[in-house]
Amino acid sequence: MKTMNYNWTELERIAQDTVGWRMLIPIVASLGPEHDRIEPVQFIESLCTLQQDSKLTALKGCSVLELFLITAMVKLQDMNDGKPVNFESLYSEYLKFCRSNCPGHLYDKPVVMKALDNLIDFELIISGKAAITASIGLSTAGSNNKAIWSSSSTLPNYRPLFCYVDSDILTACLDTYPNCPVELRYWIHSRTF
Repeated sequence: MKTMNYNWTELERIAQDTVGWRMLIPIVASLGPEHDRIEPVQFIESLCTLQQDSKLTALKGCSVLELFLITAMVKLQDMNDGKPVNFESLYSEYLKFCRSNCPGHLYDKPVVMKALDNLIDFELIISGKAAITASIGLSTAGSNNKAIWSSSSTLPNYRPLFCYVDSDILTACLDTYPNCPVELRYWIHSRTF
């Protein structure tokens, strides 16, 4: 047991060092004859870049259906000034877009619900009380989104949903996503819904 605790502590130390190095390398690399001082804002920018990279990496592992749902969610949140939406409004928006632009990517409601569950597992979307909290900017650290999704007395289709992905990160992902449908790229780049 002692060995296991030591190994766990050592692994935690290595992981923290790795994150620290990933944050410091771009800052140190920017030093030169014209720029010989490190400014505090550089640490903030580097940390933000690391956080964006994790979302971008998670998005690159998503299926096309999941990307359609995230795009619909981002568009709905933009229209509703960042307020959470529910599954019914998300599914309705997804249906409306796919019926008019790409019927080959139209899936039944249970399949879309499962894709939404995957996005909740990836922590790109949160649901329930955590979604309301996140939409008003409060911390939701330590919340179990899956438990909120399945244990609340609200019907699953009407629980609030909130997406942590913004349109800039989603656009960057879709522009580099292999075999991304042209319609989906057009949808995220368009200003109209």
